[in-house]
Amino acid sequence: MTTQPLVLHALMYHDVIPDDADHGISGFPGHDAAIYKLTLSTFRRHLEALARRCPSPPVLLGAESDPPLPAASPPWALTFDDGGASAYEWIAPALEKQGWKGHFFVTTARIGDPGFLTENQIKDLHQRGHRLGSHSHTHPVPISALSEATIATEWQTSVSRLAEITGEPTRVGSVPGGFFSRGVGEVAANAGIRYLFTSDPVSYASRHPGHACLILGRYAVKHRTLPETAASLAVGAPIQQASQRWIWSATGLAKRVGGDSYIRLRRALLNRNR
Repeated sequence: MTTQPLVLHALMYHDVIPDDADHGISGFPGHDAAIYKLTLSTFRRHLEALARRCPSPPVLLGAESDPPLPAASPPWALTFDDGGASAYEWIAPALEKQGWKGHFFVTTARIGDPGFLTENQIKDLHQRGHRLGSHSHTHPVPISALSEATIATEWQTSVSRLAEITGEPTRVGSVPGGFFSRGVGEVAANAGIRYLFTSDPVSYASRHPGHACLILGRYAVKHRTLPETAASLAVGAPIQQASQRWIWSATGLAKRVGGDSYIRLRRALLNRNR
């Protein structure tokens, strides 16, 4: 008897800023980060579109009592990377108006820095029912190029820091910059992470043999992503999901071939376009 694969349609957001605000008000600075920052009015339209298309609220992962993901009626999830201050100021309140909760992945070395979450804000989000997870300690890009010992320090420092603040083990995480590798996943599992989100645009969850960590893909939402496109991704629309996979495959090839040169060229092009 075969077991049906676990399916989750997860959306990857980052920061949300007021319509007339500078991009640097929340999260990482720079033009490469800005393409993932939505205005507040746009984000609210995204939530409205998601509410229209999704028959059930987004799921949360990472509690000790969490059941396995259901194989029927694939669930969806909302995730937010980096740990920018907008998670507390604008994102969580907007989610709560819908009766929803989200996953907030925190770069723990940035806690308390200008534009990033504080300890008290993290604790309050946790107490309000949102899920706080690791986005590594220092957000190294590419994390997959680091030594195993350095990767272990990134995950272990981050999950320990969050556990100190929330009072509970940190069981969810997301890979910074989309640089996932099997080694990154294995070390995350050793640090206690049981659900690790990547940037791979896939809906099927996977588990490497011998490790308890479930690897989950996500669909990236950028500042120009239309609300209906985000909603289509959340309900598993094949055309929109296949489009993201094609773009991701092409970008992944460029990353592998170009390495550090690809990162420098990408930043230079973004600065010029800006």
